[in-house]
Amino acid sequence: MRQFAEWKKNLIINDKIMGGEAVFPNSRLSVSHIGGMLEKGESYEVILEDYPYLTVEYLKFAEIYVKTYSQVETVKK
Repeated sequence: MRQFAEWKKNLIINDKIMGGEAVFPNSRLSVSHIGGMLEKGESYEVILEDYPYLTVEYLKFAEIYVKTYSQVETVKK
């Protein structure tokens, strides 16, 4: 969990970028978009081919992020 918390500090959350959604550093690519792709069964290889600036570590954390925060958002609605 400590690793996840440290990784999360690197994300960009700014109301002027993607409506305040968490995005990967130096991009406009939302973490939830990538996490959602993984949840739907997309492979790491395909995602890394489309987004070569991401790393396997980013993908692993995106999976955790989307599982963690999709539950929180469901409760908020």
